[in-house]
Amino acid sequence: MTTCQQCGGQGKIKCGKCGGTGQLQITEIETVSDMSQTFHTILCTKCDGERWQLCPRCYGSGDVHDNETSDVFDPEGRDT
Repeated sequence: MTTCQQCGGQGKIKCGKCGGTGQLQITEIETVSDMSQTFHTILCTKCDGERWQLCPRCYGSGDVHDNETSDVFDPEGRDT
């Protein structure tokens, strides 16, 4: 076993949707009257506000088998 290169052995990576903030900013534009904008902050819908996601390469273990040490990583879960 070797350390997962994708997560550095932590077993988790920053959420790609919120950038690790745990929040998303939603903009509502009122077009009927004066084109005013309203901003709302909500929990990230991908990580549920946790800021992190399970590493898709090592599935949270932090380690990969020696034959999976390719530095090229496909976020869809396929090593190339």
